[in-house]
Amino acid sequence: MSLKREECEVGSLVELAKEELLKIIEESGAVNDGHYKLVSGNHSNRFFDINRIANNPKLIGRLSTEFIFWTRKNIDINIDVVLSPVTGGRILAFDLVREFNGSMETRLAHAPVDFETKPGCVLPELTPPSRIYEGENVLIVTDLSSTGSGLRSLETIVNDKKANLLGIVAVATRSPEAQNTLMEIAQKNNVKSHWLIHFNWKHWPPGKGSCYLCDQNIPLVEPAGGLSNFSPIIFGLKTSAA
Repeated sequence: MSLKREECEVGSLVELAKEELLKIIEESGAVNDGHYKLVSGNHSNRFFDINRIANNPKLIGRLSTEFIFWTRKNIDINIDVVLSPVTGGRILAFDLVREFNGSMETRLAHAPVDFETKPGCVLPELTPPSRIYEGENVLIVTDLSSTGSGLRSLETIVNDKKANLLGIVAVATRSPEAQNTLMEIAQKNNVKSHWLIHFNWKHWPPGKGSCYLCDQNIPLVEPAGGLSNFSPIIFGLKTSAA
């Protein structure tokens, strides 16, 4: 599925060229058309699948390089922890930590996603053996924010641990609500944020009467953005879920 230029807005990139970013997204097949259940629980006719990019180390490496250049330009103190949800964001987090460890001691921390009682909700807690200590410096990394609720959960973790939020990086946002939440959290914590692309895609609550795709009985694809497609070995590192 090709990416319609009028449906997206590219952020202020540091190292990655706009056309290269769009080419990565298009040629990887990361943009899909159908009836999808998003991580937020909402339904949409469009879906961004970070796994399509993550399955190619060269492509995901280019996105990681952009974040690394941005971090070096905007954060001048050591990053103790890279915090991400256990969705596609953890793939980027692995790569960033691997790069950061060439010059500083950085470790990973992950937040779980509830696919049962609150489908797709990033929980404001850490998955064992993740840890964040009081006073540590934390960078939040995520792949896609649909509504901004996951970003708030990650912010809550940092605040509850009495740690210092250094910045927020995201591959994509897909609603004005998510964009506003990203900027609000950054402003409230007096830090900078960096996103690569914003998709102007609509989403709806699930069920007939709310989702026109449900009304048409179009088969639902789920869990979009879940963990089932993740390889247990990423960039030569074993994941905590493997």
